[in-house]
Amino acid sequence: AHLARRAALSRHTWAHRVETVLDRLGLAVTPPDRSVTALVPTRRPDQVGHVVDTVAAQVGVPVELVLVTHGFTAPGAELRARAAERGLEHVTVVPADADLTLGAVLNLGTRAASGRFTAKMDDDNLYGPHYLQDLVLELGTTSAQVVGKWTHYVHLTGSDAVLLRFAGHEHREVDLVQGGTIVMATEDLRDLGFADLPRRVDTTLLDRVRADGGRVWSADRYNFVSRRGDPGGHTWTVTDAELLTRASTVVFYGDPSRHAIL
Repeated sequence: AHLARRAALSRHTWAHRVETVLDRLGLAVTPPDRSVTALVPTRRPDQVGHVVDTVAAQVGVPVELVLVTHGFTAPGAELRARAAERGLEHVTVVPADADLTLGAVLNLGTRAASGRFTAKMDDDNLYGPHYLQDLVLELGTTSAQVVGKWTHYVHLTGSDAVLLRFAGHEHREVDLVQGGTIVMATEDLRDLGFADLPRRVDTTLLDRVRADGGRVWSADRYNFVSRRGDPGGHTWTVTDAELLTRASTVVFYGDPSRHAIL
């Protein structure tokens, strides 16, 4: 069903029918701008390669990477060479001082974005190749200002358990989505901005969207897996035991991509 939905939204909407009619009448057809900036802040130099590989693997939409290095300097030439080898042409590295808050770091990256949409992504989670395409298509079929994922999979790397969190919240309006899945128009994101805070920047942004009369939309559960290792390595320092008691169900053990990536 998910694959059929993607095919329908990609090729078989009324907008596609209109484009076909205009083309046969000899009238100019301007394709929609679906360009996306993947905005990724990171404090961890060892995750830069994973970020480049993840963004380079995205299909279905034009994508650029804006990598904000929080407290360290990335080897720009080496990074761009790796990106070019994987077909990722547009990479911007934005250095950020270590004493800046996460919100301030994200605002630096937002100002460097050139895509019509900006996707806030994490440096260590699993994103399938169709991740950005699916969420941009979802934006085009709703009147929401933000799309993301509230129902989602979590991989606990210590026990190898895969959890499904917040089941039953797909394809509907919600108050919150996972911070590493926020996608919205770049212009809207610049207007609102992230709060100058060290954490909870995602929640405060979504609160401001809804306070302005905007809608937040939860898409499907697929093509995103939150990876949880040592709690100290994450901005949100919840333990595995706490996660298991918070609207979570263990669905299986092992590689999450065999089920979650479509």
